[in-house]
Amino acid sequence: MDYIEKEKWHNAELELGETSTDLSKSKNIFMPLKNSEFIEVSVPSIEMLGMLDKMVEAIEHYETGCKYADRGSFKKAADEFMKGYSTLGGTTW
Repeated sequence: MDYIEKEKWHNAELELGETSTDLSKSKNIFMPLKNSEFIEVSVPSIEMLGMLDKMVEAIEHYETGCKYADRGSFKKAADEFMKGYSTLGGTTW
């Protein structure tokens, strides 16, 4: 995420959108596997789907945060970044 470090917010927003799309494609691969008759396949697939769901949700917050930052609304951006962080299990104050 070099774009975020360099505060190129619009570029970061676009990159995050692409990442979200890629993760959604990964979810589509695991979706049919969660109903496998083999527990060795279904359990890890269900776990992976849960992780991917959280990642997609967090990325949506980060993407929204970049939109706000690009417009100069840094308080709203920080709130969205913290929501994304919390979604991934981070502790916020």
